[in-house]
Amino acid sequence: MSKIRAVVVDPNVSGRLALRDVDAPTSAANEAVIRVAAISLNRGEVKRSTTSVSYQIL
Repeated sequence: MSKIRAVVVDPNVSGRLALRDVDAPTSAANEAVIRVAAISLNRGEVKRSTTSVSYQIL
């Protein structure tokens, strides 16, 4: 399976957000996978990362 770069929540990292290589997502027949060139995180998303157990931005 191919890999992509993703911002993921990691409770063991300072700030809890880390850029990692993860498995590329796959789509079902009624779904689409899109390519993203850039992202931004606002204060609410960063705060949410400090309280979420399982949260991933792809």
